[in-house]
Amino acid sequence: MKRALVVCPGRGSYGAKELGTVARLAARHAQPSLPGPAPWQPTLDVADDWCVNHGLPGISVLDAMPRFRPSQHLRSDLSSLLTTTLTMLDYQSRMAEPDADQPWRPVAVIGNSLGWYSALAVAGAISFVDTLRIVAATGGYQRRHGQLGRQLIYPVFDETWQIPVDPAPLDTALRAANRAGFAGPSIDLGGLMVFAGDEAGLAVLREQLPQITRGKQRYPMVLAGHSAFHSHLLAPMADAVEPTLRNVVFSPPTVPLIDGNGDTWRPIHAEPDGLRAYTLSEQITTPYDFAASLTVAMKEYAPEVIVLLGPGRSLGGAIGQILARMGWRGIRDKAGFAAVQEGETPILWTSPA
Repeated sequence: MKRALVVCPGRGSYGAKELGTVARLAARHAQPSLPGPAPWQPTLDVADDWCVNHGLPGISVLDAMPRFRPSQHLRSDLSSLLTTTLTMLDYQSRMAEPDADQPWRPVAVIGNSLGWYSALAVAGAISFVDTLRIVAATGGYQRRHGQLGRQLIYPVFDETWQIPVDPAPLDTALRAANRAGFAGPSIDLGGLMVFAGDEAGLAVLREQLPQITRGKQRYPMVLAGHSAFHSHLLAPMADAVEPTLRNVVFSPPTVPLIDGNGDTWRPIHAEPDGLRAYTLSEQITTPYDFAASLTVAMKEYAPEVIVLLGPGRSLGGAIGQILARMGWRGIRDKAGFAAVQEGETPILWTSPA
């Protein structure tokens, strides 16, 4: 049985291609060898009921719409609820029917940004309903009060994932941005860096950074609908939502859980109050180092595979870039990662749904 690191995706992982995920998950279980209801159906029912009881469209309804509607599917609270629910459904689906030739068991869990809340539930540190409450509270705050700043993404390695981009222009642009307003690190994704800032700071950063084209994408790229997550600009949100979530029950995880500082919360020993303070305050207002969390997990738990949960697979590139930075299993660049993935023992397992 393979030792697996479980990775929960964050904001932006549910897009037009992910519409209909529930139906695809159901199709995977509509087989004679898998009698009875899908193992994730009770969780979906809980999510649907919770949404309806709070005046929101159910996850089943949103995901079954004939067309992707940005006004609904990308609305801050609904997008967060969709992502978190589908991550949990994918986890339960894959735990119930691991590949017959390659069964696996989780040895650690990490998440990226919003995925931290999903990781808490997957690792057993909070209930799934409490996860829904947290993501609805944070996403709902943005919907009621508007965006608090913005986020911008920019490459820090070349197309091969091997050579760092010259940091001098970035440093110069950041200094200029902070004279005009504020801009600083938000999320380290390995080969890409997400920056958070206010309107003035990010406007200068976007203007002064050298333009880079990767495939069809041009950078710097401002992330639509994203507040300045993981920066001090989100302090008002943290202050507002924390009192409404005081009855969320935190417990030591059942599986090691690695946060955005690269710190490990261990079964039995993790302090629930510390986990609460980190989740509802620190990780909202300070940079989230996904690269550090993945690096620590790989070094400390030596997983044989990385199970990237859905929705989507957009975090796969970031995982590959971080593995290349580490030189994991001889991976040094994009071509090396592709070769491993195409071989007999791929390191990254993505969602089939």
